[in-house]
Amino acid sequence: MPVSTSNRTIARNTMLLYLRQFIILAISLYTSRLVLATLGVSDYGIYNVVGSVVTMFVFIRSAMGNATNRYIAFAIGKGETDRLKTIFSTCLYVHLLLALIIVLLTETVGLWLLYNKLDIPDGRMNAAFWVMQFSILTCAVGVLCVPYDAEMIAHEKMGAFAFLSIVEVTMKLLLVYLLRVIPFDRLIFYGLFLLLVQLMNRVIYGVYCWRKFPETRNAGRRDPALIKEMFGFAGWNLLGNMAAIVCAPLINVFLNMFFGPVVNAARGVALQVQGAVRSFISNFQLAVIPQITKNYASGNLERMKTLIISSSKLSFFLFLIMAMPLFLEADSLLSVWLVKVPEHSVNFMRLVLLVMLAESWEQPLHNANLATGKIKVFQTAKGVSLLMTLPLSYLALKLGAPAESVFVIQLLVTLSSLIIQLFILRPQLGLSLRKYFSEVFGRTFIVTLVSAVLPVLSLRFFGDGAAAVIAVILISVLSVCVTVYYLGLNAPEKDFVRGYIRKFTGKVFNSK
Repeated sequence: MPVSTSNRTIARNTMLLYLRQFIILAISLYTSRLVLATLGVSDYGIYNVVGSVVTMFVFIRSAMGNATNRYIAFAIGKGETDRLKTIFSTCLYVHLLLALIIVLLTETVGLWLLYNKLDIPDGRMNAAFWVMQFSILTCAVGVLCVPYDAEMIAHEKMGAFAFLSIVEVTMKLLLVYLLRVIPFDRLIFYGLFLLLVQLMNRVIYGVYCWRKFPETRNAGRRDPALIKEMFGFAGWNLLGNMAAIVCAPLINVFLNMFFGPVVNAARGVALQVQGAVRSFISNFQLAVIPQITKNYASGNLERMKTLIISSSKLSFFLFLIMAMPLFLEADSLLSVWLVKVPEHSVNFMRLVLLVMLAESWEQPLHNANLATGKIKVFQTAKGVSLLMTLPLSYLALKLGAPAESVFVIQLLVTLSSLIIQLFILRPQLGLSLRKYFSEVFGRTFIVTLVSAVLPVLSLRFFGDGAAAVIAVILISVLSVCVTVYYLGLNAPEKDFVRGYIRKFTGKVFNSK
């Protein structure tokens, strides 16, 4: 695929995914407000911590999901259409095994944590038990959806992916309204409703893929060698992702042990914001990942390295557009969003945004390493370094540090791990560290400093009130966008942006 065509594909898919995410964000934020108001702070905290125990075991799904995406996209990049049926059938079989493993782990280790380690208020243990059971089944069904997600992403069918995702969150909103009128335990039925949504999601995705992709229609031959190779790939990838997937729920457990469920509710609010905003960055990465893998598979390493640097930089800029107003107006926005803002929520939200800024640099490096298949050293170093978050956080809390300290530790560890990953990836791809530091770190640092000046001054000038909040948000977004264009983009990137804008506006005016 020519560079200009692949750029247009990335841009089109990114636009579709961003439209998807804006709609999902609006629905999800409103849904979260209803859930918190309906369940109350204590039950919301219980759901958050119990759900995190189940999430702790989903690292298996995440690791194998990355392997599935890589193998399907690699086969498409190599033009191995005949092998796609074997790859898909093997992936489906592997994920069935993974679903059974997750159920086994959560029904043993997860229940032990629930009854022996978690701080559950008196009279709510039975509800917490049923929430865990429904969460386990929801997770297992979600695992079975992974091969179908991978098919849509690898084939770059982002329009359908966006539409089906919007249907999913809309169903969750409708079920929350139903939750408010039922006369039974709302916490238990919330877990049940989420399971029903996941089951419907599995059916819808399966039908779409069956109709669009021939390799999903009939069961192909399972390849034992591929199963072994995928498990090996996923095993090393698992170690690299261990911190991101295991540390989060375990830190939630630490906070519960030292501060109780109210702090879990505050962290749950911060993670809702994190999940919503991270999805915007993930959407951009989702559009880029197939191109990185396909360019490596076809031997176009120079194009691949350009994508790594550009996507690292643009991921940061895209996140900064949202992070700047959220950081500055965190208190006001949370007050508008939630009926009652749990204590620590504002500080947690701001610290989470800083962590995510650092993480936005890392994902393209991770994707590039997965494309090469040479993941042993990279993923080991990444996993071991990021896992240091756990002992450091526990030690800090044990010594009497405030709850916010866990996020500060996470930020410092993330930055350290990023440097380690760069030095490992350099010989694998011939990646120029000087160019990376200049184009990525240098430009993002300058853009952040310059773009923050006007919003900070406007925050002090406008004061309080709804009009002031809207003004600060608009000034922040405008300041970041202008600064990114003039100081963040290089000449080819500016040319592409101008060309895409001209093409987009031309279609709009011509349609009129």
